[in-house]
Amino acid sequence: MNWLNWMPSGGTVVIVQDDNTKTGIKGVVYIKKESLSDIITTVYPQFASFSEDGKDRALTFIAKMNPHVQTTGSADGSGDVSYVAKKGEMLLIPLYKFISE
Repeated sequence: MNWLNWMPSGGTVVIVQDDNTKTGIKGVVYIKKESLSDIITTVYPQFASFSEDGKDRALTFIAKMNPHVQTTGSADGSGDVSYVAKKGEMLLIPLYKFISE
């Protein structure tokens, strides 16, 4: 269970809404956007001003810790990579200190 050691404690739970999503869970942020970058910017507006390298690091980290984020793009880093959250699923966006530059 060594993978548990690198999981950050604390953060914001986000649910990407679909037609069947029930709202009303206290402390959960509900969002209709599927782009991980848009989701992070909703939780932490200052994410929009991160450098490209800072954004890439944060997106990669959050995508790896959330199984409901689909990563598509170039594995060798030569093209654009996109991160899309599955509708109806929960994501954990870690505390800002874990993703800040």
